[in-house]
Amino acid sequence: HKVRVPQENLLNRTGNVTDMGTYTSSIKDPKQRFGASLGALSGGRVSITGMAVVNLKLAVSIAIRFSATRRQFGPTDGEELPVLEYQMQQWRLIPYLAAVYALDYFSKSLFMNLVELQIG
Repeated sequence: HKVRVPQENLLNRTGNVTDMGTYTSSIKDPKQRFGASLGALSGGRVSITGMAVVNLKLAVSIAIRFSATRRQFGPTDGEELPVLEYQMQQWRLIPYLAAVYALDYFSKSLFMNLVELQIG
């Protein structure tokens, strides 16, 4: 596919194209130029991480609340126990709760690192 983009529409933060069609850049090292080009995508990646953590927090919260209110057949002499009272259910849910806390801390620190990097 050969597509022609007008010169005034180029996103030329790391490089430019002259009127003669020659590519120029103030960053001479190709690896550094490639890294600078990919750096523009970092904000989106950090945002996706944050959104994934928010959704995971919601999912784990829903699962734990449902398990705390859901009743299963239990002792006949008293009230039924919530499903969350069963050890197997706790073994299944608590690791996800711990992961949510760890990932939440990670995503917040990742965001702050990105902000510090962009500020300088």
